[in-house]
Amino acid sequence: MEYRPIRITDIIEYINRDYYLPAIQREFVWEPEDVEKIFDSIMRNFPIGSFLFWKVKEENKDDWAIYKFISDFNREEPHNDLTNLHGVNKDIYLILDGQQRITSFYIGLKGSYRHFHYKWRTSRLYLNLLKKPIPNE
Repeated sequence: MEYRPIRITDIIEYINRDYYLPAIQREFVWEPEDVEKIFDSIMRNFPIGSFLFWKVKEENKDDWAIYKFISDFNREEPHNDLTNLHGVNKDIYLILDGQQRITSFYIGLKGSYRHFHYKWRTSRLYLNLLKKPIPNE
């Protein structure tokens, strides 16, 4: 077992290419406010915890049910799709701890979140990096 620092951009770049979800993971359950809060924590330089990756050797990857991460989340249909790893000739990593956070990063940076708030809405995350922080906002 090793500890290795990794940037969020590196995780996002390799989602559904090297990083996947094992069948033992629950579905994505965070609300839109939770997605906003994880980005707020990062912007405030708060710790967001660590992630636990399981390295699966290339020859063993077909022994497991493996799912894709969701980028365009739909609360009406919250299920992750099974991935097809035929033709993937390398080791992969399954996320054992951190799936809710990583999915939130993926949705926030690359996708959208469809949810019901009086009516069905599709939201995207926008960050204003130039706005000065307002205490307790």
